Amino acid sequence: TLDMAAALAALREAKAPEEALAEPVPVVTTRGTDSSPRFSPDGTVLVFLTQDGNDEWYTNQYVATVPAAGGAPRVVTRAFDEEADNPRFSADGRSILFEGQARLASHIFSVPAAGGGVRRLTPGDDLHRRISWSRDGRSAALVRESPRDAPEVYLLEAGARGGEPRLRPLSHVNDWTREYATLVKEPFRWKAKDGMEIEGLLVKPAGLRPGQKAPLLVIVHGGPAGVFSNSFSVRRGVYPVQLFAQKGFAVLMPNPRGSGGYGEAFRKANVRDWGGKDYEDIMAGVDALVAAGLADPERLGVMGWSYGGFMTARAITKTGRFKAASCGAGVTDTLSFTGVADIPPFMRSYFGAWPWDDQAVYTLHTAMYNAKGVTTPTLIQHGGADARVPTPN
Repeated sequence: TLDMAAALAALREAKAPEEALAEPVPVVTTRGTDSSPRFSPDGTVLVFLTQDGNDEWYTNQYVATVPAAGGAPRVVTRAFDEEADNPRFSADGRSILFEGQARLASHIFSVPAAGGGVRRLTPGDDLHRRISWSRDGRSAALVRESPRDAPEVYLLEAGARGGEPRLRPLSHVNDWTREYATLVKEPFRWKAKDGMEIEGLLVKPAGLRPGQKAPLLVIVHGGPAGVFSNSFSVRRGVYPVQLFAQKGFAVLMPNPRGSGGYGEAFRKANVRDWGGKDYEDIMAGVDALVAAGLADPERLGVMGWSYGGFMTARAITKTGRFKAASCGAGVTDTLSFTGVADIPPFMRSYFGAWPWDDQAVYTLHTAMYNAKGVTTPTLIQHGGADARVPTPN
């Protein structure tokens, strides 16, 4: 057995080689976040994630390369208008593999290391996550799920002679979920007030008869750059969507402007406009369901967590249509939030100024300063140790 105390003492007394004392040398020094570096197979190039000189919270994250000895970085996923993640070189070093969101789905992509067109490797509109590549880079294990299929481990294999990659299941640990009644999330699209197409997910209630109107619950995601996606709807998340639907409620989960998955322009479309056009997007979705005869306009509820809590609180200051609301970890006062949250620059980024430089934009887009006349019964839920949205909100 190893005597750990003796081993630690020996390490403390050991002298490091002279070359180990060299100072670190910056390889990339652009403005904004640069992260997740990995070497190419021959060790001469680094692949990494970059905001490409932009430090705003809502901008794209790209895949870039840079010589390991230093030099000018090169963005290789400029054509991918979303946030790339988890990049790595292929085994031969000729291409780079990465993950990314695409509307309601998430996929694995490939791009030539020298730059060029981005190619999607995973099929359909499902979620493909937590990828782990084999040593030779020709296959990968990943977790796949869809609104109909619970998460399972799959194997992604390179196609023969340059053909399309193949995806086959490896595990069946969640087959038991097929024994239970589940209600599937369906894509739902509508036009915003200004004509922009908005997308979300809809769960229809159990036993809904043709022509019958259901009470509607609207759930708003966090972020605001979060996104509702094609995950397996049995998974609870913040709210038990399946239980709501089984109790007779229709559930709408909208991705209004500001959401991730739809490109940078869409993601920053609510800058300096929290609770403005994004609120209108959500209400247009409600109106579309009412017009379709699915939702009962007299039985509407709204809820959300974090930014979803902000939107819930802001919504009930703008309309009395909701009969009840549930505000989870909500940002009800954007001014105080700036000073007490664990991410102070976040609000400066989204509102274009600090509150002491432009107080009006903060008070206009906050529930606390617009609460006069609110009558909607509201449940407030908040964690006592929440560092992101502390309890003063």
